[in-house]
Amino acid sequence: MYDDACVACEVEFVVLSERVRKAICNTLVSDARDRGGRGRVLATALPDFGLSAGARLEPGLDLLNVARIDTLEEFPTSIMFWRRSTETRARHRNPIFSSKTGISPATSICVDELHTINLGVMQRLMAEIIDVLVTADFSRSRCTTRETLMLHSCEVILAGAIRYYDERRRRGRPVATEVGQLTPHMLGLESGTMHLKAMETYGLFSFVLQLLEEHIGLAGEQGRHLLAAGKELERWFEISAAEPRVMSDAACTALFKCAVRHVCFARDGGVAMTPKHHFFLHLSARRFRA
Repeated sequence: MYDDACVACEVEFVVLSERVRKAICNTLVSDARDRGGRGRVLATALPDFGLSAGARLEPGLDLLNVARIDTLEEFPTSIMFWRRSTETRARHRNPIFSSKTGISPATSICVDELHTINLGVMQRLMAEIIDVLVTADFSRSRCTTRETLMLHSCEVILAGAIRYYDERRRRGRPVATEVGQLTPHMLGLESGTMHLKAMETYGLFSFVLQLLEEHIGLAGEQGRHLLAAGKELERWFEISAAEPRVMSDAACTALFKCAVRHVCFARDGGVAMTPKHHFFLHLSARRFRA
């Protein structure tokens, strides 16, 4: 699919002489617009050469640096143009993907846990849990504005997280990365999107679930769905950690069921579904083929 999408846009042209090079250079213009050519494009068509207006000059095997066309002295030289009008799945050809390297999108790209879970579904769930707790004023701050409520809640959550980290160290199971400060921006209280690093998120996850469990009475039905989603995600990691690299069929089935239940509970708990929830299901299903 990827190669077909690239071939549909590419037009290979052989520059045979200085006259041809000048004719092409005279009509090349820079177009950096998002909806434009996004590079050096032909301002007008060159029907004698079979080139259409708007075609973008692209790196090729003979001309890796497109700026070299201005000083090109070796002929014949093959150059490549890209037609945006026929774009589908690809915007450029990635030189890493080729038969020479043996790398292709179909065989060499996969969904990874860190970006899909830690920086994806886990953060989405945590942001929703924290927003529900803060809105319910779980810390009993009696703040009169949303801004002061968020700031006070961040202080309470950070203090609780520090105690949680200390307890983990005493049990000989310290988290890999601890957070040293928390702000409304970091917890997603302003935008719904958390701004924590992957391992900071992972290290804080179980504490946030504990916090929700302690105040589940304030969170209502939504909180129960969110807690169930969190428990399924915890179970997902437990199964994954307990299994060897090649997992048993039973473990693969259990893993995928955890992923499905997590997504369903998260959706029912008000978590906005994103492509990473879809990727999470694919990541879990791929374990059958690992």
